[in-house]
Amino acid sequence: MHIRTRTHTHIHAYALIHLFICGVNVLFQEMKDELLKHGDYNVVLIDWGGGSGIPYTQATANTRVVGAVTAKLIEALQVWSFLSTLTSADISN
Repeated sequence: MHIRTRTHTHIHAYALIHLFICGVNVLFQEMKDELLKHGDYNVVLIDWGGGSGIPYTQATANTRVVGAVTAKLIEALQVWSFLSTLTSADISN
């Protein structure tokens, strides 16, 4: 997964998650680039290639894990974004 280290708390965020077997490929990168051409967004590419392969039944079961881990990532980014907006005066109070 590629995570940009600089995020903006006041703009929209997108998580792009690839499909069964696809993986993060050129088309996936182009989707990210097109989003960024149309606005200033936070974009996260989720690569779960190790769990998205055959057999299909296992890949479908893995989508629950991918969803849960993505939710945890978003929660962590929200906390980090909130903490990064605090000043030393906010923390000392």
